[in-house]
This record gives sequence, C-alpha cells and structure tokens, in this order.
Amino acid sequence: MASIGSPFSPLWIDKKGADAQAVRRLKQGLINEEEFDLVSGFIANGYCIIENAIDGELIDAYLREVEEMFDTRPDMWVTEGPDIKRLGEAQVNRALTKVLDTYMVTRRSLLMAFAPKLRRALEIIFGEPAAVHQGLHFQVGSTQAIHQDTAYVVVKPALALAAAWVALEDVRPGSGELMYYRGSHRFDDFFYGEGRHWNTEAHGHDLHNHHLAWLHQEALRLDRRLEYFWPKKGTLLIWHSDLAHGGAPIVNPAYTRKSIVFHYCPASARPAYFDLPGAPMTSFHSAPEGSYASSYYPRFAGKEEEASTAAKPEPAGSTTTRAPQPKAAA
Repeated sequence: MASIGSPFSPLWIDKKGADAQAVRRLKQGLINEEEFDLVSGFIANGYCIIENAIDGELIDAYLREVEEMFDTRPDMWVTEGPDIKRLGEAQVNRALTKVLDTYMVTRRSLLMAFAPKLRRALEIIFGEPAAVHQGLHFQVGSTQAIHQDTAYVVVKPALALAAAWVALEDVRPGSGELMYYRGSHRFDDFFYGEGRHWNTEAHGHDLHNHHLAWLHQEALRLDRRLEYFWPKKGTLLIWHSDLAHGGAPIVNPAYTRKSIVFHYCPASARPAYFDLPGAPMTSFHSAPEGSYASSYYPRFAGKEEEASTAAKPEPAGSTTTRAPQPKAAA
C-alpha cells in the first residue's frame, strides 16, 4: 500500500509531507482547527464528513423542483446503467439510474454544490477554488460495484479530482447506502495501458473487471473492511479521487436513497470532455455560486433564465450533438 498518493496526482494532499504541510497551514492561520481535522482525516482516510453542511430548506425546495421537472422536463439527461437517455425515456426510481448535471437546470443544485462549508473544504484540498463538472442525482441506491472514479472521470492533470456525496434525506440501512474502503486512496496505482483511465474500446471489459476484483483483493490483503454511510439529511461526505467506493445492495425496495453527487476539479484544471468533438462546453462558466461545466448542456437551462436566452427543451429521443461522459457513481 502506497504511503503517499499516486505520482499522477498534482494535489498537495498526495505529496510526501502532506501531514506536516497541514500542520504548517494551521500554525500560519491559513486553516482553523476544524478545517485541520477535516483535511487531516481526508489525507489519512481518503474522505471527510461534514454534518449539517446543506440547509434542510434548500434541500426540500430542490427536491420539490426536481419532482416537478420529472413531470415537465423530458429533455433532461439521464443514464440508465451504461445507456444515456432523455428523462422522458427513463425510469428514475430504479437502481443505476442517475439524473445528470441538475445544476445546469436548477440553481438550487448549484447552491448545494457550493455550499459554504463544502466550498471551503474543496478549496483547502485543491489549494485553489473548485469547479464542478459532473453531477449525479439519485432517487434510490445506485448498487454500483466498488470502483475508483479515476478509471472513468478524466481530468487534466490526471487525478486532480474529488467528489462530494450529499444526503437529501436520512439514509437507512438496506437502502443501497454508500459504502467504501477506508484508506483505499493509498492503494497502489492500477494501470490501464500506460494510464489510469479505462477506455472500453482500447482496454476491453476483462481488464476492467479485473480492476474491480483487484480492489477487493487489495482490501483483503491490507485488512480493510467495507464501511457504510448512514448520514442524516444535509450531511455530506467528500472523497478522494482514488477512494474505492460503491452502492450497497438494496435490501428493502421500499426505501429511497435520495442523494446527489458532485465531481470537482481545481478551477485551473480541465475536464477531458472539453476537448471532445461536439462538446457543448469547452470552458467553465462562472456564477456567483462557483464555476461549473457540463458535457450535456451548452448553457444553464433552468426556468430562472430569461426566455431570450433559455435553452429550449427538446423532445425525448432528440439527437442533439453532445459529448459522451465517462460513468461514475456511488
């Protein structure tokens, strides 16, 4: 098990002496005691938890708006397993279904993505302001296998990545809760060819399946056991790009697990989808909340936008050009 992070990572938290660097920042007054505890836990464990980070009234308003959009916005982008669809063609209340980049459709999602405590924690982890570049809204547990986001979510420089998982309701055991291996962000690098990212055509599924099995083998070898996250509404977990995580099986199908995941990179970094042919966005947009981008929407498409500039909804099944997005979930 690596004692420090991957050499692919440009982040200070993955460099030798990161613990000492955190102490220096505390002594210099750059971070306070609470922030020191968060970043120290992140360095050691691969994640940190912030309770009561998102206002409950904001969550309630967001969920009401999302429910309304499920009925009125068939043009929204969704994935069902590996398939990318319009919302009008999808079933949102089943496992492996994710509503994509809702911060491009409602400002309330963007407000959650840059809630003050979350925004500050990411700035400490990255050493600069963060930008959100992928969002995944879940109605129920994902049931996705234990994986590492670095296999799928490609940014430049590589591994300049972190994610936040926000509980939109109290999460119950048996609901398909988030699970992870503590400290797995320090597993040795797993290579797809010469890099860390999986390409289906270049590498095939056998190597990918080997990677998923290898994560469990490494955890067993290093005596790491699966841990489960049962947060209260408004609590969030920020995880390292290499933390091995997934969605537990749904034991009780009557349970929902309403949650949202945001993937971030430093504002100076660049998601790989910016460079794909037909990419709807090729740079981050700035808003008072923070910087954001999407591989599905060319501009903010919410009802708050003035009619003269609003993106017009398209019927389900539209073939509008968009850049493909690697999968990632929890």
